[in-house]
Formats: sequence, structure tokens, C-alpha cells
Amino acid sequence: MKPILKILNDRANKIEKGLKETEEARKKLQEISQKEKEILTRARAEAQEILKKSEDMAKKSKDEIITEAKKQAEKIISDAKDNIEAEKTKMLREVKAEVAELVVSATEKIIDEKIDIKKDRELIEKVTR
Repeated sequence: MKPILKILNDRANKIEKGLKETEEARKKLQEISQKEKEILTRARAEAQEILKKSEDMAKKSKDEIITEAKKQAEKIISDAKDNIEAEKTKMLREVKAEVAELVVSATEKIIDEKIDIKKDRELIEKVTR
């Protein structure tokens, strides 16, 4: 009867050992599953953070591009105004020079024609008409 008891005890020990190993495997599986969930949660959080940073950088870049474009537009407008003012000043100088030449030319003609009082009156009447 001892050999049968020994076989039964061995069998019971093997079953108990198998149950313990099964329980340990189940616990390890739960731990792995929990770690997997934590890793996924962290990965999602990191992905969201990276996405937010990317969006922030894109917005910042967009804002910088818009700001730079506005600065360039303002400079172009300012340069155009300066060029217009310079061109206006140049044209006024040229017009004044032409007027001065015309006045000198007219004065020369008047002096050349100023021979007598009668001519003076005719010239005055021409100019005042």
C-alpha cells in the first residue's frame, strides 16, 4: 500500500505544483497585461504631447511667416513712398528749372522787343489778357 500512497502523493504534489505554476503564469500574464496598458497609455500621452508641440511649432512658424510677410510688405510700401517722394522732388526741381528757363526766355524776348512805350503797352495788354 505504500507504493500506491507514494504514487498518490506524487500525483497530488504534481497537481499542486501545476496549479501553483498556473497561478504564477496567470499573475505574470496579468502583470504583463498591466505593463502593456501602462506603456500604451504613456505612448498615447507622449504622442499627444508630440502632436501638440508640432501644432504649436507649426502655429509659431505660421505666425512668424505672417509677421515677416507683413514687415516685408510695410518695407515695400515705405520704399515706394520714399521713391514717390524723391521722384516728386526731382520733378518739382525740373519744373522749376523749366519755368526759370521760360521766364529768362520770355524776359529776353520782352527786352528785345522793348523799344518804345507803345510796344510796352501792347506787351502789358497781351500778358494781362
